[in-house]
Amino acid sequence: MRFAPEAHLFIPATYQNDLYAESYGFEVSAVWQPLDAWRLRSGYSFLKQNFHTRGPIRSFSEDGETYDPQQQFFVWSDMDLGRKVEWGMRLRYVDDRRGLGIPNYTALDARLAWKPTANCELVVIGRNVLDPHHREAAPQIVSSSNVQVDRAVYAKLTLRF
Repeated sequence: MRFAPEAHLFIPATYQNDLYAESYGFEVSAVWQPLDAWRLRSGYSFLKQNFHTRGPIRSFSEDGETYDPQQQFFVWSDMDLGRKVEWGMRLRYVDDRRGLGIPNYTALDARLAWKPTANCELVVIGRNVLDPHHREAAPQIVSSSNVQVDRAVYAKLTLRF
């Protein structure tokens, strides 16, 4: 039995990346404990990116420099409210991400924990309590819906054996 050869079409193609970039930034953070039962943490980050194409045609990849937030800031407060109860709040700011069409936002999260025993912990967490929702991501290649973070409250029970 003989098999006929399959027809093939070969198209040579060359892909190259004529993109180069410079990036720089810094991040600082601090922890302060004004009282034995109260801890404060804060941080700030700065990121600057400059993308360039070597050739005469501008690359769409140059838009990538605006995909990441340039500035971010957070402050976190944790407090012991007695030996068995902890309360904490986190406030964070994220700069806009122009290349993805995501505006800047500020988010607040809260946490209340109760530890009735050393092996049991019940936690209630509120996420994004300032707004009903905000965008944090967007599709870049595949067309799909934007990623939004909704306000949420959830509980967690941890038992250790």
